[in-house]
Amino acid sequence: MTDEEGREEIPKLKVMSSSDAAKARANTMTEEESADGNAVHEEESTECLRQEFAKPEESVWYYQPKKEPEVRTSGGIEPSGDWSESEVKASQEIEPSGDRYEPEMSASGAIGPSDNYQPEPEYATPVAEEPSKKEKKQKFSAGPSGSFGSAFRGMISFFTIKKEDVGQAEMDAMEGNFHFAPVVGAVFGLVLFIEMLILYLLNYFVNFPMGPVIGITVLATVLLGSKFLHFDGLVDFGDGIVASGDKEKHVAAMKDTRVGAGGIGLALVVTLMTFSIYSIAGAWNDPLFFALFFIIPATEVLVKNAMVAAASTGTAGDGMASGQVSKAGTETMFKSSIVSAVVLVIGLAIVTVSIWAMNAVHTSYWSGDLMVWSYAFYAVSMFIALIIGVVVSMGIGKIVSQFADQTFGATTGDTLGATNEIARPLVAAAMLLIFLIFVTILMRV
Repeated sequence: MTDEEGREEIPKLKVMSSSDAAKARANTMTEEESADGNAVHEEESTECLRQEFAKPEESVWYYQPKKEPEVRTSGGIEPSGDWSESEVKASQEIEPSGDRYEPEMSASGAIGPSDNYQPEPEYATPVAEEPSKKEKKQKFSAGPSGSFGSAFRGMISFFTIKKEDVGQAEMDAMEGNFHFAPVVGAVFGLVLFIEMLILYLLNYFVNFPMGPVIGITVLATVLLGSKFLHFDGLVDFGDGIVASGDKEKHVAAMKDTRVGAGGIGLALVVTLMTFSIYSIAGAWNDPLFFALFFIIPATEVLVKNAMVAAASTGTAGDGMASGQVSKAGTETMFKSSIVSAVVLVIGLAIVTVSIWAMNAVHTSYWSGDLMVWSYAFYAVSMFIALIIGVVVSMGIGKIVSQFADQTFGATTGDTLGATNEIARPLVAAAMLLIFLIFVTILMRV
C-alpha cells in the first residue's frame, strides 16, 4: 500500500476482533495485492490473531454451553470431556450419598473441616447388643463339653498317678463332664478287689495275716494311686478350719505351704477311722470279710460321688478347681449319683458271682460253706447298702461344701480333696452298719 506521496505505508498492528480485522483487510487490499501477496498477508493475519489471544483481558470468548455431568450406574459421577481440569476435580469431590458434611470455618477463616472433625465411615458397622445375664448363662452352659473318652483321660491324668498325654481339651472335657468322676473310683475299686482276693488266698493257704494288712494295703493303694492329691487337700483343709480370724485368715492358713497342727490332726483322725473299719475282718472265714469284699471297692466309687456333690453345691473360687465347681450344678450331682449306682450294681454282680465261685471251689475240695447267708440275701442287703451309700455321699459333699463356703468364702480344690478323704470312713461305716442291721434282723426272724 502507498500513500498520496508515493511512499509505502507501514501497516500498524491494532488489537481488534477477528471480524473487524477481516473487514479492514477487505477494504484496504487491492485485487493485485490480494493475488500477489496472499501468503504475506496470511502470515500477518496469523500474527495478529496470536497477539489477540495473548491478551486474555482484551480477548473475546465465545460462549460454549456446559454439559451436565454424566451419572454412572455405579453411583459415582464422571465428568464429560468438555469440562476443564478444575471442574473435573470439583465433580470428582461430589459424593453420591446424601450424608455429606457441611464445611466448617477454621480459625484462620478458611473454609474446611475443623481440627476436631472426624469423618464418619460411609457404612457404619452395626454394634451387637450385650446379651442379658440369662442369655449369657445359656450360652455358657450350652458350650461343647467334649467326649467321655477325653474326659476320662483327663481325670486319669489329674486324679491318678498314671501319666497321660493330655492337653487343655481333655481338661476342659473333664470339667464339663465332671459327673463321670465315679468311673475313676471304679478303677480304684477294681484294683482293691483284686488285692483283697489275693489276700484271701494267702490267708487261706498259708495263714497270712489279713486284718491289719487289708487296711494298710488298701490305704497305701488309694493314697499312692492318687499321688496324695486328695490327702494334701485334707491337710490344707484342716489347717484352714482351725485358723483364727476372718475368712482371709482362714484362706491364708489353708494356702500356707507349712503343715500345722490342724492339718496333721484331721488327717490322723480320718486315716485311723478308715484303717479301723477296713481291718475288722481277721480271717478268710470271717463273715465280715465278704461284707468288706464289696464295701471297700464300692467306697472308692462313692467318695468320688461325694466330691462331685461338693462341687455341685459349693461356690466357685479362683483356684485350680474353679472350672469344676462353676460348671457343676444340681444336674451334675444327680448324674454322678446315677453313674455311681449303675457302676455299683455291676460291681455287686461281679462280687456275688466271685463269692459263688469261691464257695464252689471250697466245697469241692473241703467240707463246709464259705457264707452263712444265702447269695440272694447277700445281694439284696448289699444293694440296699449301696443305695444308702449313694445318699450319704451326696449329703457329705453338700455339708463339706457349705462349711467351706462359710469358712473360706468358696469351695476350693483343697475342699474337694478333703471331701474325698472325709467321705471314705463315713460312707464305709454307713454301708457296713446297714448290712449288719439287716443281718441281725434276719437272724432273729
